[in-house]
Amino acid sequence: MAATVGGLACGLGYRGSLEVANGIAPPERRSELVSSYLMAAYAGNSVPVIGIGFLSAKTSSTTAHVVFAALITILAIGALVVGSRKAQPDS
Repeated sequence: MAATVGGLACGLGYRGSLEVANGIAPPERRSELVSSYLMAAYAGNSVPVIGIGFLSAKTSSTTAHVVFAALITILAIGALVVGSRKAQPDS
């Protein structure tokens, strides 16, 4: 049940974010945006899996998962900081 709810949430998240990106993009550049969006989405899904596989071959599976969880947390905090700086109007 949890996998179903998680999969549904991910699917709706992708759909919603792609819809917003399409709405922002100028019509003549929309195909470039969708291609870039999908490349980033697939890389975001596959790179951690491949990285955890390589790292768990050298260390334990738990260590590999903790390292990637910490890395993703750091990247998310960085994105939050950058996003909040851009959202504030210049004084």
